[in-house]
Amino acid sequence: MRKFLILYSVTLFMLSCDKESKSSNDKYIGDWYFEKELYSEKLKNSHPVHPNEKINFSIINDSILDFKSGFFYLIKDRFTLPDSTLEYRFSYYYLGTETKYKIENSNIIFYNKSENIWDTIKVMGISNNEIKIKNYNDRIFQLKKIEKESNNNKDEFDAIIVDRSPCFGSCPFNSTYINRNGELYFKSYGSNTVYDNYFSKLDEYTTKLLFKSFDKININHLKNRYSINATDSQTNTISFIKNNKIIKTVETYIDCPVNLEKAINELSFAYQKINLKYQDNFPFDNKLMNTFLFDENSKIYFKDSEFFLLEVELLKGKKYEGKFREKYTLKFHEWTLKNTIKKITTDGQYYKIVYSDNTSKTIDLGYNFIEQNSIIKNNKYE
Repeated sequence: MRKFLILYSVTLFMLSCDKESKSSNDKYIGDWYFEKELYSEKLKNSHPVHPNEKINFSIINDSILDFKSGFFYLIKDRFTLPDSTLEYRFSYYYLGTETKYKIENSNIIFYNKSENIWDTIKVMGISNNEIKIKNYNDRIFQLKKIEKESNNNKDEFDAIIVDRSPCFGSCPFNSTYINRNGELYFKSYGSNTVYDNYFSKLDEYTTKLLFKSFDKININHLKNRYSINATDSQTNTISFIKNNKIIKTVETYIDCPVNLEKAINELSFAYQKINLKYQDNFPFDNKLMNTFLFDENSKIYFKDSEFFLLEVELLKGKKYEGKFREKYTLKFHEWTLKNTIKKITTDGQYYKIVYSDNTSKTIDLGYNFIEQNSIIKNNKYE
């Protein structure tokens, strides 16, 4: 009987400790976002916090952490140029944002998939809605717990385009279009794990998954542009579409809302996890940049994602043999040195493309892209 009482007491003690441990860990669960840097005498002359230094994460449950900036695996490909010079080409494989974690001595220990190591978020203090942490270079940040957004914007847009520019480095340079019917178009220009033009028809589950992060964002609260004063980095443009009409376009340069950045990564790296089919019907083999239409009275500028919508619509358009009033001429810069197009003219509905070999074709969209997307008339050249 005495042995039973001792065993019973030990069991109760262990269960009590376990319950207390879980209870104390519950305060970590939630969505934590960077709020401000706390003053440190040691770093009083340091530079302002760079967006890439900020730490944002969600503790989903007692074992899964969502590290918002994501994890990436660097791929280094070696190849030989025609002159026998050895070159390296770099690209990234996206490993997602979710990973395993545990709480040890009040710190958050998580598995860093990018480095294949257990990493540490050093916790200086935590309350119900604030947490103080020390980052990798000893800067102390205050994060605030934010209630999950209940936005469901799936009725506001039915297609999304993410266009990512080149940079001084190995940024993924590509264009991605997806609609809620599961049609995905992808063009790769540089620093990707595939190189070419592709199409994919996604199943309903995958389509909903790629829209999920965007649907949680209230696009009406997004600014038109986010940026910091820096050079040589990447510009992302994101367009939200409804019935082939551009509802909103957002540009980001280094600075970007946390959840939008996560959504951008999920969509622009989606090509790595889906079945792709080579698509050879795109009207432009090359990447057309700095695009604008002009006539004798006006100039109409395109953001990169807006122009990719036009390219996708031209892909879907019908060949036209007749004539039309060639009101606008499209000015552009081709990304590579190989010039493939001599001239493009349009009235908004019909587009005549004259190629470098003097062959041409005219495509009928079936509607006037310029009039339907009057938002582009407000674009200013920057």
